[in-house]
Amino acid sequence: MLTACGPTGNAGADDSLLNDTTLPQTLRDINKKLRENPDNLDLYNERARYFMDMKKYAEAEADMKRIMAIDSNTTKYLMTNVDLCFFQNKTGRAKQLLERVLRADPKNADARLRLGELFIYVRQYQPALYQLDTLLMQNENNARAYFMKGMVFKETGDTAKAVSSMQTAVEQDPDYYNAYIQLGIMHAAKHSKLAVEYYMNALKVQPNSEEAIYNLGMFYQEEEQYAIAIETYTTLLKVNPRQYNAYYNIGAIQLEKMSKYEEAIKNFNLAIEAEPRDPRAVYARGLCYERLKNTNKAIEDYRQVLTLDPEYENARIAIDRILGKGK
Repeated sequence: MLTACGPTGNAGADDSLLNDTTLPQTLRDINKKLRENPDNLDLYNERARYFMDMKKYAEAEADMKRIMAIDSNTTKYLMTNVDLCFFQNKTGRAKQLLERVLRADPKNADARLRLGELFIYVRQYQPALYQLDTLLMQNENNARAYFMKGMVFKETGDTAKAVSSMQTAVEQDPDYYNAYIQLGIMHAAKHSKLAVEYYMNALKVQPNSEEAIYNLGMFYQEEEQYAIAIETYTTLLKVNPRQYNAYYNIGAIQLEKMSKYEEAIKNFNLAIEAEPRDPRAVYARGLCYERLKNTNKAIEDYRQVLTLDPEYENARIAIDRILGKGK
């Protein structure tokens, strides 16, 4: 009989949770149903998944022990146990459970995908491809299998096959957001304008995606299309007014490419407000002050950088430069 991922214990150790009134409402609702039907394993399975979402893995494990002690064969319970093992980085145990599911049900697409994912995670790429190809022989339209093959090819340096697999994924599922993002990243690395098209497709699927908007801004910035890059980052700031990297990148463009030091300072101030412990924007603001000949404020910023990160050598060099010690 299979057991849960961790050490064995009392299967009823979670009973105290049933009457805990401090828990979130969703969990209290599940507990109420459990009080009314304490032998319902589906409810324990639901609660285990809720605990995993809350990153309360010990509590999830207690529920899985209860389930496995009674029913160690039902696929959905085994797959919950697999997910718990993934969260706990117990890949060996997850592999055993997935192989058991597939022995009982060789056409279980979810289990085969998860096994392929596990092999990718531990960088065993040939076994991963075997699992994914086996699945595609059973269902040639499985978009996620093509996506995962694309990730294998990307990680092994075969960009052409990676692009081809990702393209097939979006052909099978035109709303495959992650595939569009990966296609954008790979085309951006080749300085191809197709990156814009893929990021825009991602935004059609998730219109407020910070990831897609930021990646699009980065593409324009790296292609030296600075005005469009700033416009894109500004759009991102409408989605998230505290997006540190957007403020920082706008400031960096204004500092290094436009010599608009006063405007750059404003954006670095906003970046610092968003992430006070990150020294990069403080250092960049110091550069602005230095170029504006405001050496007192520049030194003040460089010293603040060293307070945040004593190993930030450029700040130390800048102080010596201003004080004439670099001569």
